[in-house]
Amino acid sequence: MVSMQIVMALMCEKTNKGITPMKTTRSFFLLLAVSTPILFAGVGCQMVSDLFGFSGEKEPESIPVPAADLPDPNWSAPGETVAPNPDEWKRRSDIKFPTIYFSYDKFQLGVREKALLDQVAVYLKSHKKLGLIVEGNCDERGSDEYNRALGERRALSVKDYLTAAGVAPERIKTLSYGEERPAIKGASEAAFIKNRRADLIPADM
Repeated sequence: MVSMQIVMALMCEKTNKGITPMKTTRSFFLLLAVSTPILFAGVGCQMVSDLFGFSGEKEPESIPVPAADLPDPNWSAPGETVAPNPDEWKRRSDIKFPTIYFSYDKFQLGVREKALLDQVAVYLKSHKKLGLIVEGNCDERGSDEYNRALGERRALSVKDYLTAAGVAPERIKTLSYGEERPAIKGASEAAFIKNRRADLIPADM
């Protein structure tokens, strides 16, 4: 308020007839020299703050959001000793084993699957340093808990068959993903057939 009164006083001059606007060039420059610092002091800081988007207050520190708890994908049979992470073994991408498929809600091996596992057993017995990771999977029908347990039983069925065929049990690790890793996404019967499976992954122990 005081600064505005000073500016108005400089903008006008008294005469014996009243108050008239000043008109001289000298007075105008005097007005400019005095009023500019006053006006900038009053509003300049706020304008700079608005223009560049900051203020004198310290920004609050960001709080990191904790990561969601992820389910443990490593399941094993009760009492079975399995490494916390089967991937401690180095997976081999240059060797492809067949996929073993199962009937709906079943973990028993079919005739075709047993014939495929016979070939896998022969290969493993001739490559003594090679291990095998068996991953059990299910289609999306059923609860998460049920499918995780069913995937485990499927993986163990494969392991039991291979050990019976002469492969040392310590060379085979099992885990279950339940319905978490479908080979084909979708709710069609064609997708269900491909998702009821056990994946056989060769690995260097």
